[in-house]
Amino acid sequence: MARYLVGGHYETTFLVGRVRVHRVVAGQQAGGPYPLFVAYSLDPQPAVADLTPVLGSGRWVAVSPRTGLAPLIAPEHVQVAPNGVLLVPEDKRLALPNGDVNLDGQLNFADIDPFVSVLTGADSDPQHRAAADIDRDGEVTFADIDPFVDLLVQQ
Repeated sequence: MARYLVGGHYETTFLVGRVRVHRVVAGQQAGGPYPLFVAYSLDPQPAVADLTPVLGSGRWVAVSPRTGLAPLIAPEHVQVAPNGVLLVPEDKRLALPNGDVNLDGQLNFADIDPFVSVLTGADSDPQHRAAADIDRDGEVTFADIDPFVDLLVQQ
């Protein structure tokens, strides 16, 4: 989540039911400026909120603070955990070294072939390479295979 928030600046806060939502404008380091939202449940359990009045009708992803995975969400039915979620416009989703090589917001078996394509050099797309560089050393090598499999098995 830090990659999205670095250089950003806070604008305002909304309360939607038992969910607090902070509007932030992303900084240049995250490809900004664009709006993003940090939301968290005020209760000890997750909440579901209609954030359409805050997000509007655009396409949004929910970035997990634990994994960095960012699946597409419906603004009218957002699952918000007490530890929070970062809501980002779909076209601003960053490629993170989390194994989501096909950049669909999920880590699953559909990422295996794209990972192999990056590993073998058949795919040199910088976004795909960033997602496949699990050990964050700047290269996709055999050293990324075991961590990739570990991430895949955890899902």
